Amino acid sequence: MRLRTKDIEEAESCRFLRPRDLFSADGTQNWLEAKEALAELGITRIEPKKPWSPNPRLTTAYAKVLRTGAGFEDKHDEDKAETGWHEHVHYLQRQAIGRHRFNAQYLFVPRRRWALEMPAHRQQITVAVAQGATSLDIEKFAWSVTAKFERGLLDNGYAIPMTRADENLTRRLLMEWGRAVRR
Repeated sequence: MRLRTKDIEEAESCRFLRPRDLFSADGTQNWLEAKEALAELGITRIEPKKPWSPNPRLTTAYAKVLRTGAGFEDKHDEDKAETGWHEHVHYLQRQAIGRHRFNAQYLFVPRRRWALEMPAHRQQITVAVAQGATSLDIEKFAWSVTAKFERGLLDNGYAIPMTRADENLTRRLLMEWGRAVRR
């Protein structure tokens, strides 16, 4: 995959991101606020995915329902908050560009999926830092993102074919964001 300037600019955009100072160090509070923010966007339910559904491990947002991955209910509120705010970014993106365009870009154009995922991952980092994540935590997260994208850990064709330069750029952007929000 060759990333284009437009994709990189969108990945670096902050227009859908909630500022760090609006997050608490308390994961439970952040999770409650994420649920409230999702409700304001019209999300009527948060429910677990069925075991036979596509990508049963991943949390996804469709229509008015946030479908959570396997074991989501057992996660700590800090992790739920990071996921909730990640999906909140996707709902804002979907509102901005339209549901059909968002879905088409996300499902069928890998470089656009990358551009849509990066702001959501940056929001996740922002929440994690507010909740006390360290530089090492952010670095591990950045490496896990590229592993998910590249190595097909996303089921059903969701892998994003990345060059080594794409992987390095992805990790660099995420780690730079982590350093920026820690200041």
